[in-house]
Amino acid sequence: MCLFVQRTFTLLFAFCIGFLSAQGTLQFNQALLVDNSNSPYTVPAGKVWKITQNSYGTRYFLSSTSTFTANWTGTMPNPCTGATSGSSVVTALNYSSCGGVNWPTSNGHQLGQGSGLVTWLPAGTVVEVPASPCAHTASANIGQNTVTRDNRTSAYQCQTIQISAGSTVPNSNILSTVEFNVIP
Repeated sequence: MCLFVQRTFTLLFAFCIGFLSAQGTLQFNQALLVDNSNSPYTVPAGKVWKITQNSYGTRYFLSSTSTFTANWTGTMPNPCTGATSGSSVVTALNYSSCGGVNWPTSNGHQLGQGSGLVTWLPAGTVVEVPASPCAHTASANIGQNTVTRDNRTSAYQCQTIQISAGSTVPNSNILSTVEFNVIP
């Protein structure tokens, strides 16, 4: 009886090892940043995707502009002329956050958010990354040698800016993805 159990156990063990190795091994192919530019995406045949992070950068739209007078000093010179004395009119650019985005889906199911939420997707899986654009609500037509101050950074800059109210700001998730080849 012991010989029968030993042979059965050996056969079962060999079957399990054969079954597990039949799954194939994974070989790194490429790193991808998946966004809404070509959505929807389909995981190609013979590949698997490992989504390592689902994130979106906060996008901003121009919500208003205003002007004020700035006094230039040695520690805060005029960024357009370099002057360390005197004053000039500054155009304040006031930006607001675009807000939330629609989360990506995999075969109709919402993917997790943030980092540390690894998702494995087999070949044939359809991934959709929707766009959630927002629009500028103010216009700015700022020519050369005009000092501006951005409320996001509080930095004084000398730049040319053209923004039209109603123009869209892209606002999409970005999926950090690793693509593997499945080696049989």
